[in-house]
Amino acid sequence: MMMQMIAASGVPILTDDARAPDRSNPRGYFEHEAVKRLARESGFVSSASGMALKVVSPLLPRLPSGPHYRIVLMKRDLDEVLRSQARMMGGTAANSPAERKGEDGILRAAFTKSVAQARAWIENDPNTLGLEIEHGEALCEPLQVARRVAEFLGRSSETDALAGMAAAVDTSLYRTR
Repeated sequence: MMMQMIAASGVPILTDDARAPDRSNPRGYFEHEAVKRLARESGFVSSASGMALKVVSPLLPRLPSGPHYRIVLMKRDLDEVLRSQARMMGGTAANSPAERKGEDGILRAAFTKSVAQARAWIENDPNTLGLEIEHGEALCEPLQVARRVAEFLGRSSETDALAGMAAAVDTSLYRTR
């Protein structure tokens, strides 16, 4: 959703379209496969100058130092994230409720740790600015969130541009609550 808002703001997105839209994400993923290898090779990041690049929180601290980054960190309820991931993966491999609860606990701890590390990196990197957006706020108040994101990214705050960003929020796609 945030990548769609950013694209609607006029910021070009660096994506390779390798992951096609599907039932879980009918508008697409806005991802680039090279991001998965960010811990080992980061040279491709220079080709994203002036563009938006989707990076999951565990990999943010692996971005090369030096360039100036503006990071929009989407915050979402972890229970929703876990349910969404399980649904996208066709459920979990665990057989019993206790096993599923254990897996959820492990994933919750990993997500919590990666977000904390990403926040710390954003706060401590002198070339990085961060903006945190609540997923629920974007769904309920898309125009207000569009204003904040546009201002943070240095984009136009004209009514048409903001309306386009807000229109990128489709509440019908919010299926995992």
